[in-house]
Amino acid sequence: MNIKNQIKDILKKNIFELADVEINDELELISKGYLESFDIINIISILEMKFNINIPIEEIEIMDFNTVNNIYCLIERIKSLE
Repeated sequence: MNIKNQIKDILKKNIFELADVEINDELELISKGYLESFDIINIISILEMKFNINIPIEEIEIMDFNTVNNIYCLIERIKSLE
């Protein structure tokens, strides 16, 4: 499974509001109200475990979590720093 599909799977399994939503790479998760701050903290922890990365707090911007594409870019950026 590619990284974007893994991100979608994580979102569907961990965000109740997304359980029945068709998630595409550009669905606005924050702007549309699917993700809130507590959800983002939870997702960060899951991403760190799943992809064996450490996401430094200073690297996080709220819009990094607005779409699957943005989350993917965040993961790739963090991987390139390690």
